[in-house]
Amino acid sequence: MLSTTIVPHAAFFLQEYTDIIELFPILKERFHDLAYKLSGGEQQMLAIARALMLNPLLLMLDEPSLGLAPKYAALVFDKIRELNNAGTTMLLVEQQAKRALRIASRGYVLVLGETKLTDTGQNLLDNEEVQALYIGATAMSDRFAKPYKAHGTRL
Repeated sequence: MLSTTIVPHAAFFLQEYTDIIELFPILKERFHDLAYKLSGGEQQMLAIARALMLNPLLLMLDEPSLGLAPKYAALVFDKIRELNNAGTTMLLVEQQAKRALRIASRGYVLVLGETKLTDTGQNLLDNEEVQALYIGATAMSDRFAKPYKAHGTRL
């Protein structure tokens, strides 16, 4: 049985590696470390870097800041912004609505799997309903406090 494997040219991978190391310099410092020994933020950067090695037409990111220390979450979002500004098309699913909408050209608000609102990221940030339900800390605390207040429970 004859088997054929297509191996892309090494120069292609070298250029991709060089570009990614420029984007995530911490990965160069940690190059010889095993992935499980990296911090959560470094693991997230590594996951994004691995996806970028394939030169995707669309980069899909699901909760890239989940479980990260604030320092690393900010760094990952900075890198996402850089990639997007460089022309990488992205689909970003993120609980940190304010942070995500700041970099989104288009945003969608889903409620129980249904699209309830869609607009530019900036327009959704400015939308009072979106602010009250998904962004504002005071509104969120009031929204979740109502069921407890009805039963006389203090928060």
